[in-house]
Amino acid sequence: KSYYYDDKKICRESCDILYKSENDKICVLQCAPGQKIYNNKYCRDSCPADTYIANVQLSETNSLIVEKCVNKCPNEYPLISNSTKNCLKQCTLSENYKYDGICYEKCPRDTYSDDYEKICYKDKCPSDFKYFEIDEDGIKHCKMSCPSGKFYLLEGGECRDECPQEYKYIGFNKLCLKECSGNYGEYYEKKNDVDNYNCLNTCGEKYTVYETKECVSECDSDKYYTSPNKFCYEKCNVDKDYPFST
Repeated sequence: KSYYYDDKKICRESCDILYKSENDKICVLQCAPGQKIYNNKYCRDSCPADTYIANVQLSETNSLIVEKCVNKCPNEYPLISNSTKNCLKQCTLSENYKYDGICYEKCPRDTYSDDYEKICYKDKCPSDFKYFEIDEDGIKHCKMSCPSGKFYLLEGGECRDECPQEYKYIGFNKLCLKECSGNYGEYYEKKNDVDNYNCLNTCGEKYTVYETKECVSECDSDKYYTSPNKFCYEKCNVDKDYPFST
């Protein structure tokens, strides 16, 4: 087998610098514009799927900067473009979110996005953020506080347009709860148009259902007895002597 240079048409047993491709029997001094060097000797239009593209010196004796297919990015280019697979010193403006050494246009689905530092996290937001909001792409955006009008879950701090079905009680600042208790208010009243309840510290001027601590405008005469101090009882108990007072 013999090879020859493009310009001088000299036949040689092997190429001193580069092969034009893995199949062509042609030697070249450098690859065509846009081509990459694969396996340190072949010119290719693109790199294999399991490799990356690095801008490096052609050889120890040739300082020409070329694009090479590499199995691992060099230390001076530690990041990788998600779209082009180029090795980078830092993320670009179009792909400025960093996750696991890769630069993305936006964080991958199901990760937590710090939109200030442009960093993606796998398991949770940094400690500076107490809340997060999931967008239509499944990305969890870290928040200092939930946006105005949003509800949020105490467990994990997720901001939502409405509380999940199993969270029927709403505490202060639109906190979603499975029940009203403790610092979130032990009393509750039904919201006007939905099957949810607002947690309260007291029923105020309304009546209180003794057994459930629900606040109502008046006691249901078919179900309760009304006490002088605005409590509704399922039955009168003289031993209790109406233990609550207004």
